Amino acid sequence: MAIIQAQAYESSIINALAVSDPQLNTGLGTPVRKIITAVAREMAAYNVDLNVTTTLYSIDSVSGTELDYLVGQFGFTRQQARAARGSVTFYRDNGDALFRIPYGTQVYKPATSVSQSVLFQTTAYQEMGEGVLTAEVAVVAVVAGAMGNVAANTVTASEYAGLYTNVINKAAMSGGRDAETDEDLRQRFLLTVFRNVSGTQDQMLGLALAHEKVTRANLIGQESRYSEIVQVSESNGQFVAHVSDDRWALDVDSPLDTARRYWVEKTDYNELLSFGDYAVSNDGKDITFHDRNGSDVIGPISIGAMRYLSHAPITSISVVNMADGSAISSSDYVLDAENGTITPGAGVVTGGAWAVDYTYSYLEDGQYVTVSFDYLSKHNRNGLKTVDLFIDSLSPKTVTDVQYIDFDKAITSSNQEDWVRADGTYPQIGHIFVPLSYQPIISSTGQANIGTSMILYEGTHFHVVYDNTKTVGGSRGFDALELVGSFGTSSGTQIFTITGGQIIYDDTPMSIPYNYDAAIEDVQKLIDQQRVVTMDVMVHEAKHRYFVIYLTMMYSVFPRDSVAESVLDNVIRWSDRLGFGQAIQFSDIETVVANTQGVDNVRVARESDAGGRESDYQYSDGTAPIAYGIVELARDGATVVNQFDDDFCLGQNEVAEIQDVVIYSRSQQNWGA
Repeated sequence: MAIIQAQAYESSIINALAVSDPQLNTGLGTPVRKIITAVAREMAAYNVDLNVTTTLYSIDSVSGTELDYLVGQFGFTRQQARAARGSVTFYRDNGDALFRIPYGTQVYKPATSVSQSVLFQTTAYQEMGEGVLTAEVAVVAVVAGAMGNVAANTVTASEYAGLYTNVINKAAMSGGRDAETDEDLRQRFLLTVFRNVSGTQDQMLGLALAHEKVTRANLIGQESRYSEIVQVSESNGQFVAHVSDDRWALDVDSPLDTARRYWVEKTDYNELLSFGDYAVSNDGKDITFHDRNGSDVIGPISIGAMRYLSHAPITSISVVNMADGSAISSSDYVLDAENGTITPGAGVVTGGAWAVDYTYSYLEDGQYVTVSFDYLSKHNRNGLKTVDLFIDSLSPKTVTDVQYIDFDKAITSSNQEDWVRADGTYPQIGHIFVPLSYQPIISSTGQANIGTSMILYEGTHFHVVYDNTKTVGGSRGFDALELVGSFGTSSGTQIFTITGGQIIYDDTPMSIPYNYDAAIEDVQKLIDQQRVVTMDVMVHEAKHRYFVIYLTMMYSVFPRDSVAESVLDNVIRWSDRLGFGQAIQFSDIETVVANTQGVDNVRVARESDAGGRESDYQYSDGTAPIAYGIVELARDGATVVNQFDDDFCLGQNEVAEIQDVVIYSRSQQNWGA
């Protein structure tokens, strides 16, 4: 709908009055003209309002840039024209000199009676060395659009015509696309704008992070994509690479298909290798790279005239005289494998051409490659259409749960590892587990009641045990209490004697007050309301890993206590910003601390810095590690479970929590001690 301006309405009214009442004075400044002007302005304003309300979100009423703006509000953009790409092969009859093919060299498909010419240009500089008669070069269409998708063997002309060089495209050009029309954009928008909004990764993460108690979230579907940059090394004459064992151990259950869903890319050059370039072994952990095959025709042959092959370094070679097909002995030429040159020796027949087939290495020792593959995660339940959403939250809610003692719920060798205590150990076989209704548990209140008079205390009569199965940390989890004692009989009746001598019987009621994280069930309800019907989504609490960091530090500001407090605050803030599955790098910690006011120099403490001092925290066996590096504690915040003196990774379901920072003070005098 066109917008009519006030001046147009005013002119229309004046013209109409001139016909109906020619004697009426509508000149400027008259009362009648003022009324006409006021009415025209109101009509124009109404027209604007009507236009906005009828066309604001009417996709059929807008076009061009207005259509782009409308769909852009929903995250859509018009698909732009894209140029076709491919490659062409240059040929020459005489290889007696170096021939350069500059960047931007133009080749084209000649025009026919039914089609116009299509121009392409090279996207890289290429040289044809002495004796090299062919070279393949990547090209892109000069004009973007589908017209660039020409068939094979149709690009046959170049600007080098007449310079003894021919060109041809052995394969069809592809990838060309015309700019999306208004009609196509409207159709794509209407077909997809609201499809699959429910159940997408963005929607689920958005729902989780919208909860006021949730700070971080990570979604793990049935399939995950692994990606890591690793370095190539040479071993027994072959180039190999290895996926990091620590990341694999944390997350990878099994790769899905190492033959077709495993990709390797040369990182520095953004070059995706073909499946035939490498072999995957050890269930996907190891990659062995194959040499590539090359083929050149060199000539004219002249004794002592060095010829360059297209690739280097050369790992194997076979040379044939093109005149009669006879093999050329390796004694008849000198091969510089490293630089890829071949020099005919004395006694060879000159003037002809040699066909050279060879293998060459396309990697270097220490080169970076990006390894990617699809895999099943250890943190997905791996059922039918299962999705697992991990959130970092804390919304404590206190409840009192009533359960009945069930002697059939004994801890046995078959279910012992279904739980883990706060100190990281498994519950004891022969004890009883009491499941809890509200999950996941944060902590008990320290006691529970059996019957009307028996009081049990945590640590003596029971332990809280945490779900250690695929439902860990979910509202459908399996956190429980572990009753400490032993089974027996009394007067022919089975009993369970609690530590301390108190006896309980089967089916006895038990009152258990405890705190659980209500955010888990809140987010689970939100997800259940909006998920796709066929999708099984479970919300879990994040697995927290608790760390004590030991630092060796020099101060530039005193007193030291205030600086130490700032260091602790900054390190905690740094860890809170880390996402799921991040690497814990010593250099990152040192940078955070070094940027704290009052810190002159810092390093993560080495074993020598501790001077034999033991940590204040102990392993479950009562021994203590030397206090250096990073010490990891169990959920109880007291039991040591690991120690790191180098970088390490978190799992997909894990976040870091800094429990303490311990500082060894140094001055410039004893910094290196």
